[in-house]
Amino acid sequence: MLLGIVLHGTLAYVTFPFWPVRDTNPSLVFDIVFTFIHGFRMPLFFVLSGFFTAMVWRKRGLKALLVQRAKRIFKFLGDSVGSLNRQRKQKTARKDAEKAMGKSEVLAQVNPMLQTLEKALATSSAEFDPSLDFDDSPFHDQGNPGRQVLFMTARAVSEVYSEFLESPKRASEADLRPEDIAWIRSLAALA
Repeated sequence: MLLGIVLHGTLAYVTFPFWPVRDTNPSLVFDIVFTFIHGFRMPLFFVLSGFFTAMVWRKRGLKALLVQRAKRIFKFLGDSVGSLNRQRKQKTARKDAEKAMGKSEVLAQVNPMLQTLEKALATSSAEFDPSLDFDDSPFHDQGNPGRQVLFMTARAVSEVYSEFLESPKRASEADLRPEDIAWIRSLAALA
C-alpha cells in the first residue's frame, strides 16, 4: 500500500508523457521503478480483495456478503443523492426569497463598489481598468441615502487590502495590477 506513494512520486520524473506535472530532467530509473511497482501493485490489490471477499462469504454467507456490499454502495449513493437534494433545496429557497423580495416594498440595493472590485479582480487590465471607471460623485452627494454605506465599504476594502498597499511584493504575489492598487488607494483616500 505504501508503495503507492512512491509510485505517484515517480510520475513527475518518468520519460513517457503520462502525468500533467513533469520534471525537465526525466530519468529512465524512475521509469523502471514505476513499471516495477505498477506491475504487481494493482493485481495484488485485486487478489487481496478476492481473498477477503471469499473469507467474508465463508464466515457470514452469501446473503450477508451481498447485504454488506449493498450497504456500502448504497450509503455512498445515498450521501450523493442527499447532497444533490440539499443543493436543490437551497436553490429553491433562494428563488423563493428572490420572488418574495420582488413582491415586497423593500428595495434591493447592490453596492456598486463591491461590483467594481469583483469585476476588477476577475478581469485583465485590457478588459477593465477600475481607476478609469471609478465614480466618486456618490461620496460627495449629501442627499445620497447610501452615502454612509459607500464610506463603510471604502473603509473595509482599504483595510482588507492595506497590507498589499504597503508591500508591492505582496501585491504582485496576489496578482493585483497597478490599476487595482491605484483604485484601492483612491478608496483609502475617500475612507
